[in-house]
Amino acid sequence: MTLAKTDLRIARGYVDALADPKLRPIFEQICAEHELTLEQVQLLTDGSGLLSNYPLLQYRLTEIPAEPSEAVGLLPQPRRQAHQ
Repeated sequence: MTLAKTDLRIARGYVDALADPKLRPIFEQICAEHELTLEQVQLLTDGSGLLSNYPLLQYRLTEIPAEPSEAVGLLPQPRRQAHQ
């Protein structure tokens, strides 16, 4: 499940904005390992995909917006209290 929920685009944003440029190659190694792990899981599951045994969770993860800023619109809005 953790592999399916990992969003390296968000992580890259933090790395690009905050990390010392000398340390960025470490993040590239993490990305390469993530991709390799995804490939190996696909081989082990006969290509059925991540979370194939959990269709509701798989559905919910695909409904998450592509950009984190888009997710803010999905947050519940506070109810306004009627003033007396």
